Amino acid sequence: MKMIDWVNGFMSGPSAGSGTAEELEKTLADLEAEEAQGLNFKSAIEAHMKWKTRLSRYVAGTSDEQLDASVVCRDDQCVLGKWIYGVGRASYGGDALFNNLKTTHTQFHTCAGQVISEADSGNTDRAASLLDKGDYPRISREITYLLARLFMQFQ
Repeated sequence: MKMIDWVNGFMSGPSAGSGTAEELEKTLADLEAEEAQGLNFKSAIEAHMKWKTRLSRYVAGTSDEQLDASVVCRDDQCVLGKWIYGVGRASYGGDALFNNLKTTHTQFHTCAGQVISEADSGNTDRAASLLDKGDYPRISREITYLLARLFMQFQ
């Protein structure tokens, strides 16, 4: 299965983007490694999908990680962010799809930082709501879709 076929099905299927992180991880396991322009797109998608689990555990108080909202909210610390601000920007800074990914990636990290801040303040119900019903799920799906589209554009 090709990445773009999977993403198109995910975004336009009967449940249009409502798949759980677990369902997406099972599907990604079937995809071949997809690398182009210095970024493994499959790994980038997987890393962002894993944030949902990491944040859920943090909010629930079952995480072994100590997440810092001031670090997580930065969009230049993860592998994708480093690529965006490095090779990606140098090569594709003028590309509309790339710039859409950059903006959406920034929004993703802002949302993740907000979830952590709420949890750290003891507002776990608010944190869980942001994670499940706020902008976070929509933005996370958009990153997946944009990464797959960019991969196909770079082929």
